[in-house]
Amino acid sequence: MLPLNPTQIPRLLQEARALEAAGQLDAALQRYRDILGLDPESAAALYQAARIEFRRGHFEAAYAGLDKAVRARPNEPAIWTLAAKTLQKIGDPDRAAGLLAAARQLRMPPGMLAALEADLRGPGDAQGAGLGTAPAGKVRTAAAALKSGDLA
Repeated sequence: MLPLNPTQIPRLLQEARALEAAGQLDAALQRYRDILGLDPESAAALYQAARIEFRRGHFEAAYAGLDKAVRARPNEPAIWTLAAKTLQKIGDPDRAAGLLAAARQLRMPPGMLAALEADLRGPGDAQGAGLGTAPAGKVRTAAAALKSGDLA
């Protein structure tokens, strides 16, 4: 086999995606690694390899690639989303705070920031839940009723 060169990256990406679609995850991951050997900052290969690692439950390996992918392509929401979901699985509040700080520094849109925060909390975690659209007066009345125990 001839040595790989950067002009082959588009073909290798196609091959990797086809292998992944066919369920051949080991072979797909190897293609993504081949690409990263040619271009260590290929956000596409970093992200796709991380998706496979995430599916396999290899969250640290997934996050290692996503951390690089976020730096290579900072305006790509899919990378940020998977990074947040991966950190939620890892359960590392320090790295989660770092991810949110980096997103804020990029002046990410508020909706995307809220989505990242939700992904970092995970399903069923009510911490930081918003009050919805209830008027402030009704929220204060409900809080006072809870505090007094008068819930009739």
